[in-house]
Amino acid sequence: PFLCTIISERAVVIYKILNVNTKSITEAKQSFSNLIQEANSTGEPIYILNDNKLTKIILDKKCLLKIVKERQMLEEKFYYYQVNSRVAKI
Repeated sequence: PFLCTIISERAVVIYKILNVNTKSITEAKQSFSNLIQEANSTGEPIYILNDNKLTKIILDKKCLLKIVKERQMLEEKFYYYQVNSRVAKI
């Protein structure tokens, strides 16, 4: 139990150091619509913690689409890297 407490406290400290918006699961349940509005207005993710552990992340649509687009670009770059590596071996 002591080790779990230290890890949980460190997780909260890390979120504070990163200056990310965190809410407890209790806060999220009580004012979910407010969290949605906040995520939409700020464009920043909101990290939901349960017992100081990350359980969910609330993203607005623009943020999610940006992440998806960046991932697709990275997958495409990786694909062309693999193709170029195989062609270079021939």
